Amino acid sequence: DVREARQHMEVELRYRYIVYGTLGFSMLILVPLLFRHMQLS
Repeated sequence: DVREARQHMEVELRYRYIVYGTLGFSMLILVPLLFRHMQLS
């Protein structure tokens, strides 16, 4: 069914945004903190 496929795609998109958002956030916040904690920078 086309409607079901579209709903499935919307759910996948939402999860993708959440995953990439979390990855981007951790790259911006957690990685510099980790480097500072390990005193590499």
